[in-house]
Amino acid sequence: SDVRSIDAVGRTLVPHSGGVVPANNLFLHSSYAGSYDSRYFGPIPASGLLGLAWPVLTFGQ
Repeated sequence: SDVRSIDAVGRTLVPHSGGVVPANNLFLHSSYAGSYDSRYFGPIPASGLLGLAWPVLTFGQ
């Protein structure tokens, strides 16, 4: 998904400046348009990862 300049309620989003992800860190990204992920807050420590999310119920179009 594209990097956005505002969130769903109109607040300004400042993209992370980018660069190399440090060792033992993760860059989290979602294709969901409303995702607030590492594109905005940067890499996170790998120790903060609790698990992997899997879709349980999805709806097709």
